[in-house]
Amino acid sequence: AILNAGHISVFNSRAYTLIDSGAVVDFYKTGEKVSTLTGMRGKVLDATKDIEIYDSVVVVNKEGSVLKTSKLYWNNKTQKVSTDVFVKITTPKEDIEGIGFESDQNLKNYTVYKVTGVFSK
Repeated sequence: AILNAGHISVFNSRAYTLIDSGAVVDFYKTGEKVSTLTGMRGKVLDATKDIEIYDSVVVVNKEGSVLKTSKLYWNNKTQKVSTDVFVKITTPKEDIEGIGFESDQNLKNYTVYKVTGVFSK
């Protein structure tokens, strides 16, 4: 993953970096960009390189699927994204809403909890 931010503040004694003024995280698999995450604020945990993004979070994968939420966590070790708050996923075939979500960073294999939505065949 590659992170770009409008402004960062490094807190060595607290072992994290704060992000504000917008963040963009590009996720790659075998050298190819597979998805992009954007949000207004966030935090990078220095020890693990895990990323928490807050406020107007949007993830778009290369197939055009879109995830919108207010908070998203990316686990560097597992290369997965998750949240425990409201999410909306729009794909070419479905619109899904729910509370709680977990997925690979490509938004290909995901689970939405407490789900509602409109599904087409």
